[in-house]
Amino acid sequence: RVMAERAAIKPGDRVLDCGCGIGGGCIWLAENVGAKAEGINISEYQIRRGRQLVKERGLEGRVELHVGDFADTGFPDESFDVVWGMEAMSYAPDKRKLVREIYRLLKPGGRLVCSDGWMNDRDPKPELDAVVREWLDCWAVPHLAGAEEFKGYLREVGFADIKFWDAYDYAIRSSYRMYKYSLLAYPVAKVLRWVRLRSQAQWNNVRAAYLQYKGLEGRAWIHGHFVATK
Repeated sequence: RVMAERAAIKPGDRVLDCGCGIGGGCIWLAENVGAKAEGINISEYQIRRGRQLVKERGLEGRVELHVGDFADTGFPDESFDVVWGMEAMSYAPDKRKLVREIYRLLKPGGRLVCSDGWMNDRDPKPELDAVVREWLDCWAVPHLAGAEEFKGYLREVGFADIKFWDAYDYAIRSSYRMYKYSLLAYPVAKVLRWVRLRSQAQWNNVRAAYLQYKGLEGRAWIHGHFVATK
């Protein structure tokens, strides 16, 4: 809701959700805003599941989900009114390439809106670099762009009216809950991993839930929203 309001998404806008998962954002935009929402994701399984949800909710024709790379979509130039990313753009190996693709896809006057994690490159905390690196490895995130670094990429390609909101006061609540539950799960998860009843990926998820809070609380990384206009 916050992202939709800040990007001024209105009925009939064509919105591309980069890294759409099973299409939750697209479904929400179609049902609550009246947007024509499309999603792109590299996971064929998630897209199949998302298409099933779209059909169950009677949203065919209003929501379309595609398998593909959001940094190299293949869509024509100036196809979308809004490009949207919710905790997905951080997975792009090359953030500068992604920004160029987003700019290409937007119509003149179109908006980018993204909510994600960013390194605190205005006031770096090098003492927490190892904590952040382990957390990102556990969640298979190649790296977080710095907030100022990403703002520079946006300016570089021609975006204007760039705004950033630091959502720490809200994000820290969810971050702490995740951390608290990781402490409860930690001993059991460790034993289950040792006896091979849980995968390495499942163990990594528990470990990441612990580490992400340490980094956010220490302000090594921040959670926030960007909005920018082509």
